[in-house]
Amino acid sequence: MKDLLKKVTQMPRDEVNEFLTQKIMQHERVNLVTKQTRNYDARKPR
Repeated sequence: MKDLLKKVTQMPRDEVNEFLTQKIMQHERVNLVTKQTRNYDARKPR
């Protein structure tokens, strides 16, 4: 986490925004996938 902070503080502002947006997008995608898998598992006949 400290490395990330150091990296961000050395970047220009636009790049920081871009970088954080990408990170958030990755997390969103992961959440979406886990939600879908959970729903799928819930529907699966036992």
